[in-house]
Amino acid sequence: MAQDDKKTMVYPGEAIASSEEMLPGEGTFDTGENICSYYAGDLDIDTKNFSARVNAKGSTPVVLKEGDVVIGEIRMVKSSMAVVELVKKAGEKRRITGETEATLRVANAAEQYVPELTKAYKKRDVVRAVVVSKAPSLQISTKGAALGCLNALCTKCGKTLEKKEKELWCADCERSETRKTANDYGEGALDRTNI
Repeated sequence: MAQDDKKTMVYPGEAIASSEEMLPGEGTFDTGENICSYYAGDLDIDTKNFSARVNAKGSTPVVLKEGDVVIGEIRMVKSSMAVVELVKKAGEKRRITGETEATLRVANAAEQYVPELTKAYKKRDVVRAVVVSKAPSLQISTKGAALGCLNALCTKCGKTLEKKEKELWCADCERSETRKTANDYGEGALDRTNI
């Protein structure tokens, strides 16, 4: 255990304190028994608030938290939920560390009522979302104008759909499809964090 005025070096996975004596802070996680370090870095104990944090040395891995904007690809979609493989956190160059498979529930798809998620998204759609929960599993939401589909493929021929007013259009098939699109659909702005 570190003293208030002394910096102690800790390493990833190292137990810092018991879960009964401290709360997890930035750079730490709670195993149920212990508060452990995510990173190699300096341990900082806040005795006033009974919390421990680790100030990382060097570059840090990308660990998702609630409120983070993420980019993912829809792997499976059913009427009530979709499985999304998260590929990056917006604004970060490094890969996401830890869990990357998230669930998008129909209630979190849009601000207006969506009867079935299959009407808002299709398999292989690239979406921008926000992390709404990490436990017990990673949950995301696409509610909001800046969130939703960024790129979609025609379900018939597989070519990229172009946005035409409120629809997505396939020039090759001469047909339209519907998605819950982000307001910058097709612009390639993957690192947009101001939502």
